[in-house]
Amino acid sequence: MKIILVVKEIEGGGIQKSYLTLFNSFLKYGHEAYLFVLTKPKKLTNLHKNIIILNGHTKFQKGLQLKNYLKKLSNIDLAIINAEYMKKYIPISQDKIFFTVHVIWSHRLGKGINKFFKLLKLKYRYYNENIITVSDGIKKDLMENIKIKPKTIKIIPDSYDIDEINKLSHKKIDIKDDFIVAVGSLLPVKRYDLLIKSFSMIKNKTIKLIIVGSGKEKDNIINLINKYKLQKRIILKGFDENPYKYIKNAKLLVLSSDSEGFSRVIIESLILKTPIVSTDCSPIFKENFFSENLKKFIVPKNNAQLLAQKIEQALNDYPKINNEFCYTFSDKNIINQYIGLIQNK
Repeated sequence: MKIILVVKEIEGGGIQKSYLTLFNSFLKYGHEAYLFVLTKPKKLTNLHKNIIILNGHTKFQKGLQLKNYLKKLSNIDLAIINAEYMKKYIPISQDKIFFTVHVIWSHRLGKGINKFFKLLKLKYRYYNENIITVSDGIKKDLMENIKIKPKTIKIIPDSYDIDEINKLSHKKIDIKDDFIVAVGSLLPVKRYDLLIKSFSMIKNKTIKLIIVGSGKEKDNIINLINKYKLQKRIILKGFDENPYKYIKNAKLLVLSSDSEGFSRVIIESLILKTPIVSTDCSPIFKENFFSENLKKFIVPKNNAQLLAQKIEQALNDYPKINNEFCYTFSDKNIINQYIGLIQNK
C-alpha cells in the first residue's frame, strides 16, 4: 500500500518519535511510505529518501509544496496526519485521511476565556473527522471532556520496533557512575523543576541524574541546577536519537510531567526492564497491562517530597518487571491495525 504521514517535526518528544517509528515500520513490512515534515530537523541526519522536508516559510507555502508532491505520487491509500491544517492540501478521499491524537487535551486548555476558545477550536478541528487515539484514556477525554463529534474514532497504540530498541540499547555510553534518567523535551509541562527539586532531596548523594532532551526550558533548568548546587550530579545530554542506551543502563527512569498522552518512554522503559517512578500524568497507568505492583511507584502530581521518597524506594527495592505485554505494541501488530483501516472499508 502507498501511505503518507504528515507531522510538524521529527525531533523532540514522543509524538515525533511515534511518527518516525511508524514510517520506518511501514517500510519494514513492505509498504511504500512517505513522511512529510513541516520543520527542518537540526540534528537528525542521513534521513531516508522518502522523508521530505517542506521548506516553505508559511503554512500556505508548505501546503502547496505538499499538494504538488502528492500529485506526483497518485493512488495514495492512506494518510495519517498530526498537522491537521494540512488536510486540505491532501487530494484524496476524506475516508482515507486520519488525524492522530496523542495528548490529554483537557489538561492543556488553560483557564477562563482562553479555555473557552481552545475548546471551540478543538471541537471544530475534529468535527466529522476520522480520529485515531493512542489510548482509551485519550479517546474518553476527547469524547467526554472535549465533547468532540468525529466521523469515526478508533484506538491504535503507538508502534514500537522492539528488536531495534533492544539492539540500540546496547550501544556504549560515556557514563561510569550510577544514574537516574529522564527523557523528554525540555518543556514546562515536563516539570523538570519538580524533578530537580526531588533529586536534591534524596539521601543518595552519589547517584547522578541524566536528562536526555532539548527545548526552550534549558536555561531555566540550568539555573535550577545552579540554585540547588547540583552541577556535578546533573548532566544535560541534549537531544539524542538513541535514548535507549541511557534507559537500559539507568538504575531508574523518572517522569515528572503534569500531563502526558500514552507516554512512549514508559513503554520503552518497560521493554528494557528499567524501573519507573512517575507522577500520575498519563492514562497509561490506568491500562490493564500496567500492574498493581508498578502502580505503587506512581505519585500525585506536583509533590516533590513524595516523588523523592518513591525514587529512593525504587532504588532500593523494585518489583520484577514482566514486559510480555509490550508485544501488544510491536510494530507488526500496529501496522496491521492501520492497514485494516482501509481494508475494512
